[in-house]
Amino acid sequence: MPRLEYFLVANSLANDSGTNRLSVFDILDQIWPQKFPAILPNAALISQWNFGEEEKDLDFQFSVKVTPPKFPTHTVTHNVTAQKRKHRVITAISGVPLVEAGRIMFELFCNGQMAGTFETEVHENEAGRNRQPDLMLIYPEKAEMVGKGFIASL
Repeated sequence: MPRLEYFLVANSLANDSGTNRLSVFDILDQIWPQKFPAILPNAALISQWNFGEEEKDLDFQFSVKVTPPKFPTHTVTHNVTAQKRKHRVITAISGVPLVEAGRIMFELFCNGQMAGTFETEVHENEAGRNRQPDLMLIYPEKAEMVGKGFIASL
């Protein structure tokens, strides 16, 4: 099995197409919504893997399970052929529902085996404190809109 080098979740990223250098912005280890319900409109799930010589040209299935507080798990799967020693897997997700404080669990699997986890703590906002930039979360007027557009893509 390939070796996981890192796994993290961030608000956004930039990948330089000329150098393949990756810049990651605002690692999402904590979220402080002003109120509930809220929606995390975008997140990037980033992992990097090291493949051994014996794994060259083999196919691997990478899955990420995303479980927000009080919502069912959403799974995203990628199939990758090991063509080079290092491979980066980036998954963009949008519309993560936040209806109460708790943890968003991100679980990473390779060929069905757990490889890593990342947790984002969702906090209750303390009165008079705004710790989250207003543009980072969406606050729907109707609670039933939360969770309707939870999607993921490559």
